[in-house]
Amino acid sequence: MQQLIKRLEIIKAAISLEDEETISLQVDKIRCRSGEVEELTLILSCLDTLDYPEALSHITTFLNIHTPVTPWGDPEIAALKLELQGLERRLILLSGERDEFLYTIDGFNRQYSVCLGEIISQILKLQVMLAGAEEAKHIGDNEETRKEYEKVKEKAEEQYQELNNAYRMNDQATVEEILVSLESGAFVAASEQMDDKEKLRTHIKGLRQRVDELAAEIERIQEDNIWQFVVQLGGKYDAYFTEQEAALKEERERLRQEFRKMV
Repeated sequence: MQQLIKRLEIIKAAISLEDEETISLQVDKIRCRSGEVEELTLILSCLDTLDYPEALSHITTFLNIHTPVTPWGDPEIAALKLELQGLERRLILLSGERDEFLYTIDGFNRQYSVCLGEIISQILKLQVMLAGAEEAKHIGDNEETRKEYEKVKEKAEEQYQELNNAYRMNDQATVEEILVSLESGAFVAASEQMDDKEKLRTHIKGLRQRVDELAAEIERIQEDNIWQFVVQLGGKYDAYFTEQEAALKEERERLRQEFRKMV
């Protein structure tokens, strides 16, 4: 009822200001409640027929009857709740935007692994084998030379292990709890539950921090080389993977021939 009274007060003020746009907006907001409040049907009927003097009279009567028995509402609490609602909506939008970016990047990485993962693994194996063969050739060399070849071999092995670990790990970002709750239908906005100023301020502070963190994370994603490269490809991955596959096959063949010469 309190919200309805506030909207009728806005309509009353808008009639005095001859602001038809505001009147129309508020009428749309309260029309769905015409079945709940008997007097509202009459008020809406007058407004629909542009009988503003009669509408103003009925609105004034309604407010005089209901305003005294309506509990007083702290305007600061209303302002805080409105701020909180805005932050909740912004958090949901930013979470969706961030997850969309990560989903696109993850899709590119998965396709990259499928198309080029095997051949890259073969190349890394050949590099390890070549490093080992090269090391064997210098068994009689000085200690410093042997250490250099050992470093090359270790580096190649590390790269191979890192690649395998990357394939096994799922790097997809965890969806925010607020979105999970929304999808399950269990979410209730904090702005609808709180009436304590300090709790509202505390929650607002936390939401603002999370909104800032999400905005910063999105900015980092957009500035990252992989995202810029994916955007540059414009979804035309096939041509890129075909070109890369050809180049990697040439490199694999070169390494195979080099290894054959050494053994």
